[in-house]
Amino acid sequence: MANTLKTQIAVNFVNANIKSKHFELTGELLCPEVLKECFEHISLKVVDNKAEISATKYLHMFGLLLLNSSAEEQVWLPNNHIFDRNKDQGQIYQFRVRFYPHNKRVNFFNLQSPDNVVFEYLFLQIMNDFLMGKLGGSDKIDDTNVLKLITISFLMPQSLPFKSSSIVDVHLSNQSIHYFNIGNKVSNFIIKRFSTWWIDSFWICRTVKTEIQKMKREKKLLAYYKQMFFTEVMTHEPYYWIEKYKATYNDGNKKTEVTLTVNFYELNNKPSLYFGEVMMYSLDELIDIKIECYNLDGAPPKTVLISPRNGATMSLEFAAKGAAESFVSMLQGFVMLFVSYDFCFKSCEFQTMDMKLRSQLQSFGYLSSSSITTILSSAGDTSRFLIHESPYKFGKYEVVVRHKAEETRLDIEIIDENRVKLFQNKTELKSCDRPALLHYLRNKYKIQRIPRNYPSMEEINKLFQLNIIEPYDIVHQPPASAEPVVYQRDQLVIIEIKSGKKPITKTEVSVRYQRMMLKSLQVEDPDRSEAFYKAVRDLCKLHSKKPESVLKFQGTVLERKPSFLMEFSPNGNLLDYLCQNQLTVDQKVDIIYQIVNILGFMQEARVFHGNLRSRKLFVFVKEGTLNIKIKLGDSGLSHYLDTLPLHEVRNIERLPWLSPERQQNLKSISLESECYAFGTIVVEIIYQTDNFLPDLNMSCMQNDSPLPQYTKLVTEEQNAFENQEDQLVPEAKKAIEDIQDFAKSQCRSREPAVRPSIMKISQVISEIRNRTRRIRGDTEETSLRHFVYQVCPEAKHRLTSKSLDARRTKAELEEMLKKTFQNKFLPFHLITLSTNVLGQVNVVQSVQKHVASIFSLRGFTLMIK
Repeated sequence: MANTLKTQIAVNFVNANIKSKHFELTGELLCPEVLKECFEHISLKVVDNKAEISATKYLHMFGLLLLNSSAEEQVWLPNNHIFDRNKDQGQIYQFRVRFYPHNKRVNFFNLQSPDNVVFEYLFLQIMNDFLMGKLGGSDKIDDTNVLKLITISFLMPQSLPFKSSSIVDVHLSNQSIHYFNIGNKVSNFIIKRFSTWWIDSFWICRTVKTEIQKMKREKKLLAYYKQMFFTEVMTHEPYYWIEKYKATYNDGNKKTEVTLTVNFYELNNKPSLYFGEVMMYSLDELIDIKIECYNLDGAPPKTVLISPRNGATMSLEFAAKGAAESFVSMLQGFVMLFVSYDFCFKSCEFQTMDMKLRSQLQSFGYLSSSSITTILSSAGDTSRFLIHESPYKFGKYEVVVRHKAEETRLDIEIIDENRVKLFQNKTELKSCDRPALLHYLRNKYKIQRIPRNYPSMEEINKLFQLNIIEPYDIVHQPPASAEPVVYQRDQLVIIEIKSGKKPITKTEVSVRYQRMMLKSLQVEDPDRSEAFYKAVRDLCKLHSKKPESVLKFQGTVLERKPSFLMEFSPNGNLLDYLCQNQLTVDQKVDIIYQIVNILGFMQEARVFHGNLRSRKLFVFVKEGTLNIKIKLGDSGLSHYLDTLPLHEVRNIERLPWLSPERQQNLKSISLESECYAFGTIVVEIIYQTDNFLPDLNMSCMQNDSPLPQYTKLVTEEQNAFENQEDQLVPEAKKAIEDIQDFAKSQCRSREPAVRPSIMKISQVISEIRNRTRRIRGDTEETSLRHFVYQVCPEAKHRLTSKSLDARRTKAELEEMLKKTFQNKFLPFHLITLSTNVLGQVNVVQSVQKHVASIFSLRGFTLMIK
């Protein structure tokens, strides 16, 4: 038996209920063949739906991870790996999802889909990573959420499949958990979170059992808890699965040790190659990768040469065995799934047989019927066809022919590396080599649609490719009209004149029952007209890049004076909104984060606004929520004002947003000057005003009611919350201080070179945003009230903070909390109340042994000390 195992490789899976597979090392065993058999093996275990599985669609998400490797970093087999009887015998691998789809695309409620095998296996993998891997020890997942995840894990049935359609009730046989076996069912990473595991495990078992019984009484679908588990992990550790590699970077002058990874650039969500925290290249900029080895036996070190589209070739040296191949296969996988499925680096050494077939046949990946219809749609009578992968069988392709309204489907079967056969309804039409087949198809069916003209149409790409992850729902525009966007004046119904001041008037109008903003230039001046037109042209260019973050140009009005129709913002500009509404710290930081995203795509489009300020940003609040969406408006007449002297009254009022170099030369607009204006906007948002400079009279040129008074210097220290009755919790105050200091000391630095890049701004704001999103309440009082309302919902109707000062409110809240516990759980004299980190509240019960333990009890956190 031992000799037999030495001539085999073993593949394990992420759940103990799925038995390992063994593969004999006879002949040439290819990595794709192992992946295909493993995929078919798990599909019989993780779903009970007997329909055909779209296996070819998902295969490139998976990989084989070497388990018995001595290397520090993970070693994955590249898909072009050929197993060697001498080198690979006895190796153990794990079949894993290597590339995670976008969170929003993972849905465990799609109960009838035959493709759920991937999502079911992904759930098993993440659950195993949490219970038995490093994920359970992540400091980004707090102890309360750890307990929630443990509870859901032990709610799962004892055997596969975990049917999403199952109802969680008393008939569900969940996994057993008790004091004596829990230590074997969780990793040391979880155990180390608790200072006295032998006591904590008792409380955990007791709490988990209680919570499971509660879940069974609610009788929800198992899919509900699987979705909750997945969402919880992806919220706190969305990129825990990203691989990291150590290499030596040689820039020609010196060698530097670097940590390589692929991460998602904050501003456009594109996968990018990072050296540590520094983004080097977006993956869609890479055109080729080569591996060079100077040792005759192929042993490390190996050098990876990376060639970007615009830049010098980079040289990276990998010392660990298998690390170079693993790193390159990671890049190839990210490119195929997140950039373009048909793209493969030029070097043939990385191409699998499937990749070569797709390249020779100019085939798409698997396409849905709707995608095929889109690609083959044409107004002419000429026949056209495409080739795409069979959704159900490996090594088979489908030809779809469209002539007028008729559609014909043919099948291509791969015989060997050279020959193929063409079938129609199982009748063989042709047997030849691949070039001859393409010649036959193009001669008979004329036009072939090929992938490079329809990027990202493959179904697998739709799981992975998204634009920037917006914090709120996008306000969708009405369908575009086929009619020209030119209106007569009598087609407009005036609703309200928003600003009648010259030279630009703003009027809310209704055009065919749609609200719009009419902007008209009232002064006949060629220079101002040109500036007016340029501002709209720039806005249209930015809108084409990011329509959900830029006001839409709706059309023109036939008048002698330039008049444009713009998208209407019912909530007005940002400054007016700040002056009229009290915002939380989290809302302010989120608005700033959205403005950073706007700066990011402005940089990509190489369009500089030149008049960035809160009055040029517009607010959209989703009805019934507090979700605030920010959109960029046009720059008005700023291009005209840049031609006037700085001391001109209409330029003096712009001073707080003008960088020192622009004050020397108003036409000197750059990314650094936009960064300076951004710093001023940050201060506007934090203070909820634009009070910056002393003794300045407001001009009516750009400022509408309410008119703020300039009474303070921007550099003067000011407590933005000194008039509030409630004191900010430390975490909220720290976030405000950090973002304010960053804006004043770096973004508004007098030296352009000191101002941070967009990437740096994004990193800083994102880190602060991650902190503020976890704050339950800005103040101690709101935190206490939030907690009491959770424990005792009826308190919400009896207690209002408006009639009580903060001290009395807190005392009343404490009394209610004690009564609630006295009536339901614990004697009130054992309970004291304290403010926890991030504005949340803990109930502290003193007991003799001072044991630190956290467990969930009726939906709130109980700290026992």
